[in-house]
This record gives sequence, C-alpha cells and structure tokens, in this order.
Amino acid sequence: MENHYHPLHGKSITSAKQFAERTLLLDFFERADLCGRHAPSQKLADKIVKVWFYQASTRTRDLIETAVHRLGGMAFGPSDAAKVSSFVKTGETIEDTMHIISCHADAVALRHPEDDAGPRAAKVLEQYGKVLIDAGSGTYEHPIQGLKDAYAFRNEFGTIDGIKIAIYGDLRNNRVVRSQIFLMAPVAQDIEYIFVSQDELRVASDITDYLKEHGVRYREHDRLQDVIGVADAFYGLRLQKEAFESAEECKALMPGYPNFTLDMALKLRARDRLFHPGPRGPELGTNLDQLPQFAYFRQARGGYHIGEALFDITLSI
Repeated sequence: MENHYHPLHGKSITSAKQFAERTLLLDFFERADLCGRHAPSQKLADKIVKVWFYQASTRTRDLIETAVHRLGGMAFGPSDAAKVSSFVKTGETIEDTMHIISCHADAVALRHPEDDAGPRAAKVLEQYGKVLIDAGSGTYEHPIQGLKDAYAFRNEFGTIDGIKIAIYGDLRNNRVVRSQIFLMAPVAQDIEYIFVSQDELRVASDITDYLKEHGVRYREHDRLQDVIGVADAFYGLRLQKEAFESAEECKALMPGYPNFTLDMALKLRARDRLFHPGPRGPELGTNLDQLPQFAYFRQARGGYHIGEALFDITLSI
C-alpha cells in the first residue's frame, strides 16, 4: 500500500485509538516487519523532525532519532527542554512554541508532563500541514509504547488474540497502561486483563470503563503470585516516583510493591512471557534475564521497527 493512500499519512499521532481498527493495526505490524528486514532508505530525505522533550528520556528518544535517521531524515532537539529551553524559562505556552518550531520542522516528536499537551501541540502544527508525534503526555497516553506493546504480544504469541495480560505495579500513574488498552481492547479478540497492584495504585476508572465498553473481561488482584498459571503475559511497571508529592509517600509503598521474583518465574509455563516498557527496576529483576520467557529485550528491539514504521506512514513521500 502506497504511503499517500495510508489513512494516517500526514496525520498527527496523539492517541493509540487512531490505530484501534483491526486491519489498520495488522497492516501496520506488517510494515514494521518490513522495516526490520530492510536496509536504511531515503524515504525521509530532506525531512526535519524536532525531538522536543520536556521530560528526560533515553529509550523513546533513541527510538525516534534512530527511526528518522534510518529513513534518511534528520532528528534533533534539546534532551530536556524543561531545563535548558528559553521557551520554558520565559513562560512561553506550548502553543507558541509549536508556532515557532513549525517554521523549520516537518514534524515534532513531543514529550510533555501535561496530559493534554499532545492534542494542543497537534492543533497548532496541523495549521501548517505539519505532523505531531506524541511521545508521552503526562499520565494520560504514550501511543508509541502502546504500539510497541501490541507488536511485542503479536511477535511473542503469534497473535494478539486470546491472551490473558497481567499488568502489575503502578497502574495509577503510568501512561502506558491507558495507551495499551486503548489499542488492544477494540481490536484483539477474546482477551482478558488482570490488574495487580496495591490499593493506592489501582487502575483508573476510565480504563475499566473502556474495557467494559468494548466487552473485555478484567479482574483485579492484590498479589502477583495468585495469577501465576492464569496469565499468559506479565507486564511489569515501575513505581513512578516522580508522580508523588513526597519521597516518604513513595517509600511507604515499596515494601508491598509487586516484584516478579525468581521463585515465581520458575512456576511459569513455557508459553508465558515477561514484558516491561522500561526502564525496569526490582519489579522485573536482572536475575530473570536468561529465562526463555523473558521478552523484555526482544520487546525493546521490536520497538525500533515500530518507530520506523510510524514515521514511514506519517511522513514518507
């Protein structure tokens, strides 16, 4: 399928919901497969992508820059705009910043601490025919990670259907939960979500409402060990320390935080898999790395193919 016929060509990507149509998503995965097999190209020759991150990032930023460079484009910008940018220090709005950046960029990859930053930035850029790629907005969404997760499920299980997915850890503050479910719930068939967390970190009600709306089963548990032998995919989340007002509040949650232990891992079935969006902590320890069920690094490698496919469909000529 030629890029100019792709429904998302020239469109901003601000939500995983934009891919929540089965044929569209599976075709996108096929494009990612091709990106993984092909040598670098010049599909984005003369294209400039500004990587404008108001929060520190290593994995997503590297994914974006690598994807654009492999497609022949240029990707650059401040590593932490909140600290070094005069745009921020002078109190300039995200809208005004996008007006300025649009003068010399074909697209902007944005990460921002405010939940609505992506749609706000996209509204400005689209006035100039430019594209916004949301690389994480507040605690609300991270559509790139949602695509990476669904792609990893397909690669590990051979399908996105019929999977029981246990997400454990800080469900309240982690934006990747929402994007993954916004993508999977309308598209995948016969799936179930199992949420494992402390009471203070329970999944948000808008997420469970979305699952109900799409007829997806879910349940909640307090103990990770109770779902061994039940879930197929175990998706760990770190405690989002930056989301808490005090270090004491965060520290109080650590003793009861669900960590996947080696004892638990030894009870896994051959088909079970361990995932994590990164960076990981004790919730998915390094003593699990040699297990065949450990999919963390394979998940990360597949993410680079997703990044390349994303810029291919939105920007390539």
